[in-house]
Amino acid sequence: MEAKRRCSSPDPRGNPSLEAAMMDRQPAAQEQQAPFNGLQLPTLDIVEQSMPHDAKRAMEFLDNVIDLDEDATAEPLANTVQDIQESEERGIRGALSGLSAQLAATHRGVTLPFGVAEIKYMPEGSFSGGMFIAVKVQLSELMVGDLKQLLKGTSSLSDEAKQHIAQRSLLQMLHMQDTAVCHDNFKPDNLLMRPDGSFLLGDLGASSFTGAEVETLVRTIPAYAEPDLILFSSQSLQTGNLVTPDINGDLWSLGVITYEIFTGKLRYELAQASSDLSTMKGKIRNLLSNVNAPKELMAETQAPKIPARWQELLSRLLEPRRKQRISALDAVEQFSDLIPQ
Repeated sequence: MEAKRRCSSPDPRGNPSLEAAMMDRQPAAQEQQAPFNGLQLPTLDIVEQSMPHDAKRAMEFLDNVIDLDEDATAEPLANTVQDIQESEERGIRGALSGLSAQLAATHRGVTLPFGVAEIKYMPEGSFSGGMFIAVKVQLSELMVGDLKQLLKGTSSLSDEAKQHIAQRSLLQMLHMQDTAVCHDNFKPDNLLMRPDGSFLLGDLGASSFTGAEVETLVRTIPAYAEPDLILFSSQSLQTGNLVTPDINGDLWSLGVITYEIFTGKLRYELAQASSDLSTMKGKIRNLLSNVNAPKELMAETQAPKIPARWQELLSRLLEPRRKQRISALDAVEQFSDLIPQ
């Protein structure tokens, strides 16, 4: 769902309690580990890569495109693209949290563009050969796939591989939580895979600071969004009221992804109902009113394919009610053994 966003301006800051918990559980990190707001999370140790040759060629090409037909300008679509780009830029700045782009990418696992190019002599937006061409484009390294593609072959993944992916996803989310930024679109498609098998978290176009109000969600997928956020967003489309995403919503999304990593399935089947708004809202209300949902989930996950400790964490992440769901601080304190060192 594409939409303009209007955000309030809370002061972005990290989680001091989470910071204290992490500092208690391990020694102070070296400077190159890029501690943010004092939080000593293990880094993702992504190997820095220079801009590939293909990206340089793309930069040179985009710098010299000329003679496009100005009569083909599509101003409304250009404005939409600009809104999305500005939204993602806000998300990137929030994820940086005072760090350089290099440190944010190498230690937090957030994918950032090498740069932004603007096509010369082109109007705000044009169609050419049936394709819309944006004036500004982001140049980034070439990825070889994403977690969604990998999960299509979940049955062929080893148990060790599944646990590795789950641990990396958990650590990436904890890093995001400490920046006080809600990703609001945490899904397998946005965990982008590099040639070495590591993942970078991308697409910050739907993100917002904790406490910020937005007109509606941007490109958020119901299958991975927390129940409350789906309902609030649906209501906002009818009433025009602003929506305030909660940082714990991303932890629900993490739970959905983790469950999918181990089982190859989506929990609660919200995806199947998403094509019918009334059906989806009915399922969500039933889910929120079911106080036994965590116990039922725990019983279901007690299968050989899901390790016991991950079963425990999943039952806390996939708590439908926002206020009862585990926080990042509790996850660090109670499930530190699942955080890769």
